[in-house]
Amino acid sequence: MINNIIKNKVIFISGKITGDKDYENKFKAAEKILKLFGFIVLNPISIPKHLAYEKQMNICFNYIDNADYVYMLKDHRQSKGSTRELHYALSKDKIILFEKD
Repeated sequence: MINNIIKNKVIFISGKITGDKDYENKFKAAEKILKLFGFIVLNPISIPKHLAYEKQMNICFNYIDNADYVYMLKDHRQSKGSTRELHYALSKDKIILFEKD
């Protein structure tokens, strides 16, 4: 039943990237799980790494604008960018889901 509710809903993944050597694997694993539930996933690791930080954040905010949900990875509190994304998503009345510790 839950799959029918979220099938084809768009979700953005938010979590710590800067300073995390294994962030790509962490985000890919989250994407794989979310797709199994039927979500269409917007993953920030698809953003070119060579872009300036603020340009990357603007793309993330655009992803959030186009998402139905935002999925916060458990390390999101350790990230300035992820904290900004959470506040932005809340200001846009997005549904926030949190990865379980």
